[in-house]
Amino acid sequence: MKISAFILILSILTLNSSYSQDTSEKIYYDLDEALANPSEVFIIDLSSDGLTQLPSELFQLTELKKLFIGNNELTELPEDIDKLTKLELVSASYNQIESLPASLGNLKNLKRIFFENNLLRSIPEEITNAEQLEFISLSNNILRSLPNNLALLQKLEWLDLTSNAFSTLPETLKELPNLKRLKLDMNDIPKAQIDELRSLLPNCSISDW
Repeated sequence: MKISAFILILSILTLNSSYSQDTSEKIYYDLDEALANPSEVFIIDLSSDGLTQLPSELFQLTELKKLFIGNNELTELPEDIDKLTKLELVSASYNQIESLPASLGNLKNLKRIFFENNLLRSIPEEITNAEQLEFISLSNNILRSLPNNLALLQKLEWLDLTSNAFSTLPETLKELPNLKRLKLDMNDIPKAQIDELRSLLPNCSISDW
């Protein structure tokens, strides 16, 4: 069943009411159709297409802002993903991605990334170079740690780490004063550490069931 970009955008709207979607922007579901007018393509949804890698032709879409590639069979993203310099959102949930390319940090317009239900064991330090990031969803992976310099993401407001492999609280979380929502559910972090974090981030809603 194809995961519609409309559903994913609606989810984003629910999570953050400040996000606005220009409904005049056409959502392309077919790469060949998009390539007919590449400079006019801002959103493409290639979810549930059986992809094992991103087609090289995708990088002809130089104006692309939102990329939906969930529910495929991807094990990695290419290092040259930073050729898509206008990207604001990448949704690659429900794949088998084991690592993220450091080049994601070169995407200076990137605001939201969704990598739920993959096989991630770590996040590259370079991701913090994407200083516009506001929303990161990494639930249902195998993460045990976060980049030590995560505090560089001063615009980060939402971080979902549900159902990973954390056994201790990453210290860098204490350095995110603008964080509004943090999900730590279904990890093995000691309650005392989470209680301390709540006292340090009083404006952040933290869940840890």
